[in-house]
Amino acid sequence: MNKPKRFLLTMLLVFLVGCVSMQWEESRPVPPDISATVAAAVSATLAAQPTPTLVPTCKPTPANTATPVPSPTLSIALITFHGRYVVATDGSQDWLLKQETSPGDCGRFTLHDLNGKVALETCHHKYVTAAMTGTTSLDWALGQEPKLDDCGWFIRHSLGQNKVAFETCAGRYWTAAGDSWEPELHWVLIAQTYKQNDWETFTVQILK
Repeated sequence: MNKPKRFLLTMLLVFLVGCVSMQWEESRPVPPDISATVAAAVSATLAAQPTPTLVPTCKPTPANTATPVPSPTLSIALITFHGRYVVATDGSQDWLLKQETSPGDCGRFTLHDLNGKVALETCHHKYVTAAMTGTTSLDWALGQEPKLDDCGWFIRHSLGQNKVAFETCAGRYWTAAGDSWEPELHWVLIAQTYKQNDWETFTVQILK
């Protein structure tokens, strides 16, 4: 074969090989973008996760604000300015507090102490209670109630030498009435006055 023909055949062969290579490159699949694939997978995973349910914060249970009844502390007797003992009467005398020459069983009171205030429990298992309002002097008489409420607590003012004064929920003081008062108030304890004087002074006697 002469040289011109050999040259043409060589060029033709190179041309054909080049065409085949180009067609193979065009037909080869392009590898996917790895970062895009990872992002898509993460998004799909997050979408498949259930939405968390927010649990409400429990509110603390309100503390009981009712006034507690403290345990008994002392058994006492009270002696008035007139030298008589304070005694808790029964229902036949309207549960009044009166003054007697001797204490007897109902001249003994259980003293409860709480935060600077005191309550007195009587022999009838009731609590000495003062009035908040009143019109007549008898309306201000100290009585007894089965439940201890705000007006069953008294501010105890220490006067020295075992002497005290008791201030009520109405800001008034216990007074030991004498026999010169109206007949219905003879030797009765009332809490009407805003002033503390001799008749509002009581001597505490601690009992065993």
